[in-house]
Formats: sequence, C-alpha cells, structure tokens
Amino acid sequence: MIPLLLDSIVFDCITVHLPNKFMQLVGISFESGMASGKAKPFCCIHFPDVSTDEKLSKLTAQRIQRIRDCCCEWAETTKEPERSIASQTQEVFLDESFYYHNRCYIRLTNTGKIEKARKRKQVSSSCHT
Repeated sequence: MIPLLLDSIVFDCITVHLPNKFMQLVGISFESGMASGKAKPFCCIHFPDVSTDEKLSKLTAQRIQRIRDCCCEWAETTKEPERSIASQTQEVFLDESFYYHNRCYIRLTNTGKIEKARKRKQVSSSCHT
C-alpha cells in the first residue's frame, strides 16, 4: 500500500488536502487512489465535549457547503474552540463519504454564535486601538 501524498489546493476558501498525519489518525490507507481497508466512521467536525458514541450521519452536498461557509466565517473570529475546529475542518477535503455528529454540526453552523463572536472581536479590536 502506498500512502497518498497531496499538496494543498485552495478551493472556495477551503484548503483541500489529506496530510499523512490525518490519514494515520483515521486509519485510512490508499492504493492507486482508491481507499482500501475499512476505517471506523468518525465525525469530521468533532468538538471535544461531544461524545464519540453519539449517532453519526452521512454528509450531504448541502451540509458540506454549509460547513465550508461557516468555517470561513469562524476563521474571522477569535472564539475558541470553534475557530480552531473550523480551521482543522477546512484542511480536510469533505465529500459525501464523511460523517458528522448532529450536535457538532449545529454548533459549527450556528449563525447566531458566529455573529456574536464577530461582534466580540470588533469590540475587542476597537478597545485596543
């Protein structure tokens, strides 16, 4: 088996690549560009305070786009752990073979929380100038 080595590609503000470290983490190996072996499904967003035993759902094209959009928005904030998780999620090329926990998805895509985090960053920035 040959590990897949990809350079980063920027697509719609998402860095698309599967670094070797990520592949080792999820137990995926590739041969001739096709996945071989069976990796246990995992949440591609995952917040640490959400149980890994929660039900996983498969991503859809609409959910992938929503995740991409929200990851870009969280990148503009300073709120943790959302900003860091969004950044890590942006580094993975998401397709419909990935899974997510509903609680993780809701937390990442909550536009009210994103807006509050943006306002906090603006207030914080104006206090320091």
